[in-house]
Amino acid sequence: MKRTTGIKLFSIFFLLVCVCVNVFGATSKDSLWEYEFNDEKEAVVLGYNGKEAEIIIPGVIDGYKVIAIGESVFEFMKDITSVTVSENVMAIGDTAFYGCFSLTSITLPESLISIGEYAFGDCESLTSINIPPYVTEIKEGVFGGCFNLTEVLLPESLISIGEYAFSGCENLTSVNIPPYMTEIKEGVFAGCVNLTKMVLPEGITYLADRIFSRCSSLTEVVLSKNITSVGSSAFYDCSVLKEIYLPEKITSIGPCAFEECSSLISVNIPDSVTTIESEAFSACSSLITIDIPSNVRTVEEAVFSGCVNLETINVSENNRNYVDVDGVLFNKNETTLIAYPAKKEGSKYAIPQGVNEVDLSAFSGCLNLTDLSLPNSLRYVDIEILNDISNLKSVTVLNDNRDYFSIDGVLFSKDKTELIFYPNAKEGEYIVPSHVTEIGKYAFYGCHGLTSIILPDGITFLSDLAFTGCSRLTKLTLPINLESIGFGAFWGCVSLAEILVHKDNENYTSVDGVLLSKDETELVMYPTGKKGKYVIPDSVKLISGFAFDDCAALTSITIPATVDGFGYGAFLGCIGLTEILVHEDHKNYVSIDGVLFNKDKTELLIYPSGKDGEYVVPDGVKLIKEYAFGGNYGLTSVILPESLIYIDSYAFEGCYSLTSIIIPPTIEGMGHGLFGENDNFVMYGTAGSYAQGYAEEYGITFSALE
Repeated sequence: MKRTTGIKLFSIFFLLVCVCVNVFGATSKDSLWEYEFNDEKEAVVLGYNGKEAEIIIPGVIDGYKVIAIGESVFEFMKDITSVTVSENVMAIGDTAFYGCFSLTSITLPESLISIGEYAFGDCESLTSINIPPYVTEIKEGVFGGCFNLTEVLLPESLISIGEYAFSGCENLTSVNIPPYMTEIKEGVFAGCVNLTKMVLPEGITYLADRIFSRCSSLTEVVLSKNITSVGSSAFYDCSVLKEIYLPEKITSIGPCAFEECSSLISVNIPDSVTTIESEAFSACSSLITIDIPSNVRTVEEAVFSGCVNLETINVSENNRNYVDVDGVLFNKNETTLIAYPAKKEGSKYAIPQGVNEVDLSAFSGCLNLTDLSLPNSLRYVDIEILNDISNLKSVTVLNDNRDYFSIDGVLFSKDKTELIFYPNAKEGEYIVPSHVTEIGKYAFYGCHGLTSIILPDGITFLSDLAFTGCSRLTKLTLPINLESIGFGAFWGCVSLAEILVHKDNENYTSVDGVLLSKDETELVMYPTGKKGKYVIPDSVKLISGFAFDDCAALTSITIPATVDGFGYGAFLGCIGLTEILVHEDHKNYVSIDGVLFNKDKTELLIYPSGKDGEYVVPDGVKLIKEYAFGGNYGLTSVILPESLIYIDSYAFEGCYSLTSIIIPPTIEGMGHGLFGENDNFVMYGTAGSYAQGYAEEYGITFSALE
């Protein structure tokens, strides 16, 4: 169905050209062109019926002067190689040539005044463009995704470039910005990975969000002296940019403005700056020193997180809000520790008495620090702060601390019943003291050197994520009084091959090193490092959520007839699992070629993450369940049947080798996040189908089948 655009274009022309025309209403067509016309003998092209690769859009059709090309006229016409637009044409509508993948050249007339949004988006073969002299604005996404575009000639009349106008133009090396430009909007050059230099004219007063994001070859930027702010992620991942001069009128540096600028060694913060927002210089790994001037009133969280070579932070003596003490950043009255330079000399640091708050990212990336002392004034410390210190071997407090107690560098609650934090660089075996009844959240998080742990009989609770990432822990015995195990308590314990339980524990038991409920009806956890095939005992009725999570060495699993169901994510991350077998008498499930289905084979429940190659979903399947194929790195092709009606959320999330899929016309619904963040994914389907609408909604490339 052709879209009628006459009224919209009439308003554009009236504003830009100040001519009075009648509203377009009547439509007509000849052998090649469909168009709409008015009483002034003017026409708007609405459709093209030819098959030529080289197209000339005429200035006159059937005696009507062609003044515009309507919306989406040539969209996804993949065989077009060149286009010449004749004089008289003043406007090109939104997405007019969008997705013309073979288009290598286009000639635009001097009469042109307006180019619509995404007009040439994803014209990936286009190599150069000359914008006519009367165009004053390049709108949103006009050349976005034209990754072979190497040359752009912009007219001096140009005053504004819209959002993401040149984003993803990977081969664009330079752009001469006209002298009268006043506005360059969000993300204009984002992803222009070969752009090396940019000079901005004096009319530009702000750096928009993501304007140079991921410009990984950018080495030189000359900013307008009138710029007053640097937007969010403006220079994100400009990885070879070594220095930049910020002009004196800048008052704010936005969040993540220079994040991941890993070569940045020098940046001045002018006296005019009052605000430095969160993560502004995060992961600037070459930055050695930073000076904060007198007028800065706000330094938000994580501004210097991941600056692994930062040695000192200097604050002007005249600053009323902040101070540095031996190169460490505090608020003015020294009650909040904001940032400790990651490469500050010395392995020991005592947080000064009087500090009652530490910012969450204060010690991010600190590699030199091994010993940390907490003051009595600090009533609470977030464990995430301590986990950021990757070489930490000891945390100590004074004996008269009201909230904490330390023994051999390990942090406990004041009454010693909760083990709060075990330093992640301590190595070898650890015997938890007998007075402990609870292991706190994240207590042993990321303790890669921990090889063995002995838990006392008094332990009743293991908190969420308590031992996550203890990659060298091979065996664990759970004590007699343990009542509860928190969510993800042993995630990432990739060497853990056996979980044992005290024989008199009333809540848990162990069978062949696998953790079960005491009555053996619930499979609680399969050790992450346990290898080979596994047959679930006949006593088991329920498989807990995430029970087999990230069990990479598990190759085969057999489900007995007794199992009634399994929790969310039970088999996620089992990248070595090639088959799920089911007892033939099971009333709810069946296995076909190692793939798990419901009994009547209408629902595909789980496709093993280690089963790679091509897969043909059997005819008769109506539903593919959530995460069914999730995390399968080796899956290269899936053929879906005409019987399929619905695909649930995240069904193919993490299937990085799957680059395309054909969606049958029978599909009536699809959940969110189906294909994760696969930027190169292409969805094929019937034009006008549910699948096409879904692709457009979620920004997935769609190609209509012939």
